[in-house]
Amino acid sequence: MSYGRIQERVSADSGCFVSKGSISGGSLILYNTQSDILFYIRDLLSKLNIETTGLHFGTKAGTELADPLNGKTYIRNNDCLTLRIRARSLTQFARGVGFTIARKQEKLVEHYRR
Repeated sequence: MSYGRIQERVSADSGCFVSKGSISGGSLILYNTQSDILFYIRDLLSKLNIETTGLHFGTKAGTELADPLNGKTYIRNNDCLTLRIRARSLTQFARGVGFTIARKQEKLVEHYRR
């Protein structure tokens, strides 16, 4: 698979970053309950020389989640896993993959301009 095709694939699959990812304080983290998706994204990112950490457990199944909008409490059904883009690869991620949501892309670009 060529570099351009890998980039397209990561960009398409990184919809995960749009809906289940965040950037804060120089950290870009992807959240998902399906480890196979995170391993797949990690493999694609590595082909673009974007370094990531291993998968880590975030929140555990069975824990409570309070919705700040409606005040309801929910019980998580699945463990949530995280995959972090290493700080030294944020510029490469911004240039090669990026976000489709403008505010997230702006935050990412703002970080690597520092």
